[in-house]
Amino acid sequence: MDYTNDNFIRVIIAASWIIPLLFSVIPHEVAHGYIALRLGDNTAKEMGRLSLNPLRHIDFYGTIVIPAFLILSNTGFVFGYARPVPVNFANFKNYRKGMILVSLAGPLTNFILAAIFLAIIIMLKSMSIPKNIISIFLYTSFVNTALLNTVLGIFNLIPLPPLDGGKIAIGLLPQKAAAKYAKLDSKAGFIILIILLILPRIFGDEYNLIGRFISFFTDSLFNFVF
Repeated sequence: MDYTNDNFIRVIIAASWIIPLLFSVIPHEVAHGYIALRLGDNTAKEMGRLSLNPLRHIDFYGTIVIPAFLILSNTGFVFGYARPVPVNFANFKNYRKGMILVSLAGPLTNFILAAIFLAIIIMLKSMSIPKNIISIFLYTSFVNTALLNTVLGIFNLIPLPPLDGGKIAIGLLPQKAAAKYAKLDSKAGFIILIILLILPRIFGDEYNLIGRFISFFTDSLFNFVF
């Protein structure tokens, strides 16, 4: 096989991002459903979503089309998502506490996975491993998995619906303030999020508020490791 073939290289690069993306978004969603189950809501379980089987969680656009387009177009930014796990907050004895715990479960799972893969990377760096296409692919995939889980965890803590941080904010705010903030529904919050993401593309990097927020944490962490 010609390992220098451009098409082969593109496939390897795509795989080193797509596979880690699945290891990031799927556990994130399963964690939401599992904690919801522990708190009294079995909606996700009944719908077969408490599974690590990718076929149960893949969103055609969010998990395949968008990430593949970003990778192959060399945008330098990879983003994706899985189908949200259904949760019925009305089944919780304590609605606000349940919302906070379920929402925290996804990002916390990402941070745990990031820590595990960072530990693996540190261990591999201390070993003398022959460099070949397999070892390079695995090492790159581990790095991408650690990076994607870190970014996904931080990104989802942004206090804006429909992100987990928005639900956490609603659960923590006083009742009147929470009711007003909840009126900023997922659709409006998603529009605001998209605007924040495209601002730097239009006006320059000084408007990259989300990127700076995430980089503040990721740069220090990965500079320490590498």
